[in-house]
Amino acid sequence: MSKKTVLRGITAASALLLGLAIFGRQAAFDNEGQVNNFLNGGAASGESARSSYKDVKEMREAERKVEVQTEAEGSVLFFNKNAALPLKKNPRVTLFGHAAADPIFKGTSGGSDVKKGMESVADFKSAFTSRGIAINETMYDALAASSISRKVKGDIAEEEVSFYTPELQASYASDYNDAAIVVLSRLGGEQNDLAAHPNVTGDDGTFGVVTDEDGYPVDVEGKRMLSLHDRELALLDMIKNSGKFAKIIVLLNTGNPMEIGQLEEHGVDSCLWIGYPGFAGLEGVADMLVGNSAPTGRLVDTYATSSYSSPAMSGFGDFTWANITTRGQNKYIVYAEGIYIGYKYYETRYYDQILNKHNATSSKGTFASSAGWNYADEMDYTFGYGTSYANFKEEVVSLSWDQSKHEVNAEVKVTHLGNQTGSLYEGATKHTVELYVNTPYIDGGVEKSAISLIGYGKTKELKEGESDTVKISASDYLFASYDQNAINGADNTKKGCYILDQGDYVFAVGSDAHDALNNVLALNGVGGLFDAKGNSVVGNPSLAKKINLAAYDNVTYAKSENGELVYNRFDGLLDLNDHVDDSITYLTRNDWNTFPVHKELDGLLAPDAVKTIINGQWYKIPADAPSVSSFKHDQVYDDPIHFIDMKGVAFDDEKWERFIDQLSISQMASIVGEVFGNPAFDDPINCQKNVSYDGPDGIQTKAGYEHVCAVLACSTFNDELLKLRGEFMAEDGMACGQQGVYGFGCNMHRTPYGGRNFEYYSEDANMSYLAGAVQTKAATDKGLITYVKHFLANDQEIWRTGNSTIMTEQCLREYDARGFEGAFVKGGSLGTMTSNTRVGFEVNSMSKSLMTGVLRTEWGFKGLAMTDSSAGSHYFLRTIESVEAGTDQFNNDKSQADTIRQQIVKSKDGNMYKNLREIAKRYFYVYTHSFNTADQTSDQKVEVKEYGWKIAMNAIVISLAAVTGALALSTLGLSVYSAIKGGKKDD
Repeated sequence: MSKKTVLRGITAASALLLGLAIFGRQAAFDNEGQVNNFLNGGAASGESARSSYKDVKEMREAERKVEVQTEAEGSVLFFNKNAALPLKKNPRVTLFGHAAADPIFKGTSGGSDVKKGMESVADFKSAFTSRGIAINETMYDALAASSISRKVKGDIAEEEVSFYTPELQASYASDYNDAAIVVLSRLGGEQNDLAAHPNVTGDDGTFGVVTDEDGYPVDVEGKRMLSLHDRELALLDMIKNSGKFAKIIVLLNTGNPMEIGQLEEHGVDSCLWIGYPGFAGLEGVADMLVGNSAPTGRLVDTYATSSYSSPAMSGFGDFTWANITTRGQNKYIVYAEGIYIGYKYYETRYYDQILNKHNATSSKGTFASSAGWNYADEMDYTFGYGTSYANFKEEVVSLSWDQSKHEVNAEVKVTHLGNQTGSLYEGATKHTVELYVNTPYIDGGVEKSAISLIGYGKTKELKEGESDTVKISASDYLFASYDQNAINGADNTKKGCYILDQGDYVFAVGSDAHDALNNVLALNGVGGLFDAKGNSVVGNPSLAKKINLAAYDNVTYAKSENGELVYNRFDGLLDLNDHVDDSITYLTRNDWNTFPVHKELDGLLAPDAVKTIINGQWYKIPADAPSVSSFKHDQVYDDPIHFIDMKGVAFDDEKWERFIDQLSISQMASIVGEVFGNPAFDDPINCQKNVSYDGPDGIQTKAGYEHVCAVLACSTFNDELLKLRGEFMAEDGMACGQQGVYGFGCNMHRTPYGGRNFEYYSEDANMSYLAGAVQTKAATDKGLITYVKHFLANDQEIWRTGNSTIMTEQCLREYDARGFEGAFVKGGSLGTMTSNTRVGFEVNSMSKSLMTGVLRTEWGFKGLAMTDSSAGSHYFLRTIESVEAGTDQFNNDKSQADTIRQQIVKSKDGNMYKNLREIAKRYFYVYTHSFNTADQTSDQKVEVKEYGWKIAMNAIVISLAAVTGALALSTLGLSVYSAIKGGKKDD
C-alpha cells in the first residue's frame, strides 16, 4: 500500500472524527442542562444561609426520619382480619412476588436516581433486617436472580407460579413461615400510562393503547392492567393451599388503585397499600409490620370493583379527529364525565340510587353489577377510606357556617376506644377526621356532587381512653359551583361565575366519603342505607348538621381572591358544543343514562372554526404596538443597579424598569430559551446562574433525595408532614445547588390509569388544592422556586403532546384548574410548567384565556410560566403566540431565544419587545426570592465562566480540525509531489 493511500485513509478517518465531534458538541450544547446535571455541574457548596441545619449530614438524618414517618402515616390498611398485623417481634417471614426483591421505589419520570443497591436506599431486605424481621434468604435470592423485567410496557412483571419450585417451597416448610409477605406492584410513568402497550407507539414518543371491543385499554395479556392477574391469584392460592403460613399479608407497591376485591377470598389476612417508597419508605413499612408504628393513611383515590367503571374511562385513550390529519393537531380526549370524577361519580349515583331518582339503577355504566347499577357491586373502597390497628369514636363538638366570613368551622372530639381484639400493637395511633358537605341540587340545574370533601385534620398520637379535639376550618369557596349560565353578580354584562344556591347545606363528618354521605342521608331521615360491602347501615345523624342559605349568591365569588372578575373566558375555545349543538353528550346527574360510551366519542368532526383555533397561528403585531426604539437597553449608570439590590422590591415598583434597561436584547432573550436553568449575568447585573430540574418527588441530581411519592404523602391527611416535605425539598435544593424544581405535580387522577398519578396528589380537586397549597408554600417560603406542573389537563400520557381536551368550563374550573389553584393562590408558587396538551383547542402555553386570563389576572400570578420540554415540539407549539399569551420560557430549548430576538430585531415588533422586558422582569423578580440571595452581597461580582466540559469539547474540535487540516494539506502536497514526480518520469 502506497504512502499516499495510507495518508488519505488517515485523513478520511480524522475528518470523520471531526464530523462526529462537531455533531456531538452541538448536541451537548443544545442539551447543556442535562449534561450539567449529569456532571453535577450545578452543584453549589451544599450549604445556604436559608438552611435550618448546620450541614447536609444533619439535614439528611432529619429528612430520613420524616420520610419513615410519612410512609407510615400515608400507607392505607384495607383490612386486617383477626388482627393479623402487626406481627410478633422478631418474626421469620418469606417474601413473595417479583417486587419483593425488585421494588418500585419511584415511577418512571424525572427525579432523584433511586435503585436497589444504593447506599441510602432501603430495600425490603435491608429495611426488614433493620427492624428485626428475619427473611427467607433462599426465596429472596431466587427472586433477585429472576430474569423478569419491567421494561416491557403493559406487563405486570410477575413470575409464573411454576417459578416457585419444590426446592423453593421447601425453604418455608418448617421455618420463615410466621407470615407470607406478598408484594404486588404496578409501574407507571412519563409517556407510560398503566394502559400503555409496547406494540403501539405514538409519533410523540408515548406508548399507545390496544383496546377491547368496547374501546377500553388492555395490557399484553388482554386484561385490565389494574386487575389481579392469573399469576398473582395463582401465587396467593399456592401460599394458602400450602397450609404453612400463619398469616398472608399483601403489600401493594403501586401509585395507582388496583382491583383488590378478590384478595380475601384467596386467603389474604391483611392488605396494606405502600405506594412508591423512595429512599427510606420501606423502613416505615417494616415499622408498621412489627408494630413500631401504625398505618393511619386514608385513600385519596377510589378503589372500584372494576378499574374501567368510572365515566372518565370512556374518554381515556386514543381519539382522532375524523377530518384532521396534521401531527400534533389530530388527537383529542373528551371529559364527557363533567365534574363526576372518582368518588363524586360513585357517591352521587349512590345518593340517587337510595332516593330512586334520575335513572340511577339503569344498566348504563354497569361493570360489576348483575342487573341494574348497584353501588355495593361497583365499589370496593371509596375515597377517604382507611382502617387502623385501633378503634376510634368521633363526636361533633361544634359545627358552624359563618356566611358573612364565608367560613365553615368544625370541632370534632376523637376518642381512642382500644385496639383490635387480639392485636399485638401496643403503641399510640393517630386518627384522621374528614369534613364533607352535601349541597342543594336543583334538577336540571348546575351539576353538583352529592358529597364533597372540604377539609380534614389529624389527631395527635392517642392511646386507649385518650381523646383529642380536631379543629377544621374551610372556605365555602370550596363548595361553590361554577355556573356557566349564571349572570355574573359583579358585572351583569358577563356570564359565568361561582354560585351558592339557596337551600339546605348538610355538613358531615365520616370515616370516608360514603360514610359521610350516609350520615347526611340519616339526618335527612332517609332509610335503606348500606355500606360498600352491601351491609345494611343506619348512618349517624349526630355527625351531620343542616344549615340553610336563605338567598342565592352569585356575588361573593363573582370575583377572585385577587379582586378580578371571574367569568366565562373560554367560550368557543373549550367545548365542541359551542360550535355544533349536541355534538357531545356530557354526563348529567339529572339522568344517569347519559353515561358516556367510548366509541361514541371517537371520530368527531372539527368545524372549520375549531380547525383554525387548533392550527394556532393567530399572532399579528398590534396596530398600537410601541416602537422598538421606544425602549431603552444596554444602559450604563454611574450607580448601577445590581440584581441583589432588587431583593424586596415590589413587583410593580418603577425601579424594575431602570434595572431592566441595563440589559441587552440578547441577554433578555437568553431567559426565554431555558436549558434546565439560566446562565449567570455578569457586571452590572451580577446574578448567579440558576439551575432548575425535575421533579415532584425528588431533586434530580446525583446528590438528590427521592421522597415517598406525592400520592402517598397526600394520603397522610397531615398538613404538618406535607409542610415538612416542602421544606425538605427546598433543603435538597440547597444541598444540590438547584434553585428551581419542576414540581410539585398538581394534575388530577382523572382515571386510575394515569401514568403519573403517583406524582400528583389525588382524584379530588379540593384535596389537591389544599395539599398543593401547604407543600408549595413551605418550599417557596424557604427559597425553592417551584414550577408547579403540568398546568393543566395533563391527565393521561397517551398523546399528551398537542391533544385537545374537550370539556365544559365548569369541569375546567372545578376540576383541573381547582387542582392547581391552591398552589398559586394560597401557596404562592412563583413558577409553573405548562403541559403540552391543549386546554380545549388551544395549546396551553398559547392560550391567553388560560395563561393571562385565569393564571395571571384572576389568580394574581407574578411568576415564570415555562413550557414542558419544547425541543422537538415546534410542530404544534408556537413561540410568538405562547409569549403573547403569557408564557415566559421554553424548557430545554435554547433556539427559542433566537426566535424571539429575531421577531423583535428583524420584524421590528415593539409589542414582543414589551413582552420580553416583562419576561426579564418576572425572571429576576422570581429569583430574588431564591435561597441563593441569602448568600449574596451587594458588592459581590459574578463572573460568567464557561463550563469545563464545554471548553474541553471546543478544544477537541479545534484540535481535530487542526489535525484534519494538516493531514489534508499533507495529502494534497503528496498528491502534487507525486504528480510532478510522475510527470518528470514521463519526460
